[in-house]
Amino acid sequence: MACLLGIDVSTTATKALLIDEHGAVVAVAADHYPFETPRPGWTEQHPHLFWDGTVKSIRAVLAQASLTGADVAAVGFTGQMHGMTLLDASGEVVRPCILWNDQRTAAQCAEITRRAGGEQAVLDLTGNPVLTGVLNLFFRAGVSDAHCGMRSFTRDAYQRLNLVTTGMEFASEMVIKAVQAGLRIAEVPITYYPRKGESKLHSFRDGWRHLRFMLSEVSRTATP
Repeated sequence: MACLLGIDVSTTATKALLIDEHGAVVAVAADHYPFETPRPGWTEQHPHLFWDGTVKSIRAVLAQASLTGADVAAVGFTGQMHGMTLLDASGEVVRPCILWNDQRTAAQCAEITRRAGGEQAVLDLTGNPVLTGVLNLFFRAGVSDAHCGMRSFTRDAYQRLNLVTTGMEFASEMVIKAVQAGLRIAEVPITYYPRKGESKLHSFRDGWRHLRFMLSEVSRTATP
C-alpha cells in the first residue's frame, strides 16, 4: 500500500502523519520536546530536537502501520515559522535556534517602526501581522498572517464556526474557531498593495480587541 507522509516540525513537538492515496488517515505520531528561556523574553531550542523528533515520529507511524520507507510515495514537510539556526562552514550547529516568538529584538522593532513613520504607517504597510505570533502561540493555528486577505468557507464549515463577534476581533475569531473545530486551513499567497485612502484602523484599540478575544478564548477552553 502506497502512503503519503506529512511531517510538521513545530515549537513543542514534531508530528508525522501517514495517509493513503484517498486521504484516509493511516497513522499519527508526535515526539514532544521543551524550549528554553535563558533570559526573560528569549526563547531558544537546540536543532537536534527537530531532527530527533522527525526520526522518532516517522519511525512511530511506520511501525503503527506495519510499513517501511519503501511504502512512502511522497513526503510533505512544514516547520515552525521564522526560527534562526546558525551553521558553521562545515554545516555544524553553532548555537541553539532563536525561535519565532523570541522578543530580544524589541529595540530593533521599535527602530523599524520609527523609521517607517510610526505604528499607523507600519499598520498601513503590513496589515499588522504582529498579533499572528500570539494567535499561533495560544492556538497553534500555523498561519503566517491571521489578519489580512479574503476569507472563504464551505457552507458546512461556516455553520460549524458559529461566529459571534462584531468588531475587529472577527478576523481572529474565524481562525481560532476553525482550529477549535478541527477544520483545514489553507493560505493562498496574495500581493499586498499599498493602501489607497485613509486607514480606518487604530493600532492600540483594534489590537487590544484582538488580544482580549484571544485571552477570553484561552480562559474559556482552559476551564474544566
